Amino acid sequence: MDESFIDPFEHYPHHGRVRLGHIGKGTAKPEYGLRLYKLTLWRWCGFCHRDLVGNSDLWRNLQVDEAVPVSVAKAFEFSSDFYEDAFNRVLVCPACNAFGNRYQLIPSSNWVPPQTDEDFAALRYAIFRERWELVRRLNPADEELWGKWKSVSST
Repeated sequence: MDESFIDPFEHYPHHGRVRLGHIGKGTAKPEYGLRLYKLTLWRWCGFCHRDLVGNSDLWRNLQVDEAVPVSVAKAFEFSSDFYEDAFNRVLVCPACNAFGNRYQLIPSSNWVPPQTDEDFAALRYAIFRERWELVRRLNPADEELWGKWKSVSST
């Protein structure tokens, strides 16, 4: 896993600070994942930076994740105009997506839901950065566990 944080949304149109529109529902590869890729040209896992388009094995498992999880957005009554938009979606590999789904928002006492695209983009950055840190910490433990599996299979 790349140890340096790269904000994938900085590479989106308008540096990810302007809504891009809804990409719809369906399945990731032939439908909304492809629409997100065409819209943003971001082809790497948002967390580990693996190229998800250049390798057919990774492409087969490509997933789309919400940077601000829908459960968090709904719990804190964000407008669906923000969290359902493509500027809240990122391509991810399944391993990182599983780690990243353990996020919970703990707002400060004076916190208010975002009202503008800029507000949402700032919150999305903070949440995505926290989730990236979580994935970065959990990935080595997963690699160690894989090593145990591998040692059993080679005996």
